[in-house]
Amino acid sequence: MKKTALKVFAVLITLILTLAVGCTEKKDENKRDVAIFMYHNYISDGEPGDFDITAEMFEEHVKALTEAGYSCVTFTDLINFVNGTGDLPEKCVVLSTDDGYQSVIDIALPICEKYEAGLTCAVIGGKIHQHDHFVPDESIAGRIELTSHTYSLHAIHADGYKGVNVPMTGEALRDQLKADSDKMINEFGELFPEVGTIIVYPFGAHTEEIDGIFRELGYSVSVTVEQGTATIERGNPDSLRCLPRYQVYPNLTGKDIVRIAKRK
Repeated sequence: MKKTALKVFAVLITLILTLAVGCTEKKDENKRDVAIFMYHNYISDGEPGDFDITAEMFEEHVKALTEAGYSCVTFTDLINFVNGTGDLPEKCVVLSTDDGYQSVIDIALPICEKYEAGLTCAVIGGKIHQHDHFVPDESIAGRIELTSHTYSLHAIHADGYKGVNVPMTGEALRDQLKADSDKMINEFGELFPEVGTIIVYPFGAHTEEIDGIFRELGYSVSVTVEQGTATIERGNPDSLRCLPRYQVYPNLTGKDIVRIAKRK
């Protein structure tokens, strides 16, 4: 009698656990929550400025993310997920860098390669010949994802592009953005085709019209500086528009970065 009661009890417990698992909300495999981190300049010594990150800090971030099970992917990986031509790990982030400082190649890229982490950099095309900006060439092709930060439209307002002698609406605006896009593609597109598919808005400034024009020009991804976690959805190209990011400051530790990566 006692054994029978124990068997009945065991069956009931198994049934309860089965029902509990069945009631648990299933994760949508067609969606990924992705934290996109925004870096600028990296330094090997001295005190970091507002947007500078030391080499030690950056390695701490990448190492902490890796040890927490996060994969550092690129914007191209997000495109492939949406298009159904690729997959994304359940836990993934994007390490994005703005402007194209030489330190990206000298400091950040070797650290990312050490941890097999993807790295993406939005370059200002017209600044690559300046002493503190790197020149995109064959030596880094295939090692880093290069995206557009525009060629010469970096100084912009939220309602249009500064210094442009045309009305900031309609065909005139479209012609201005296309001309700038063509410069990026003609100069860098052969080695880095992503400059024609991924636009990182300077200072994050954009309008609905501007984003619509870049979409028409063939840009699958647009990126802002608004804070938040992006939700990428398979089969939904709109989920790649106006992606938010998290600005990384020098006071953030590896634990802080992982904590941000977990946000929904």
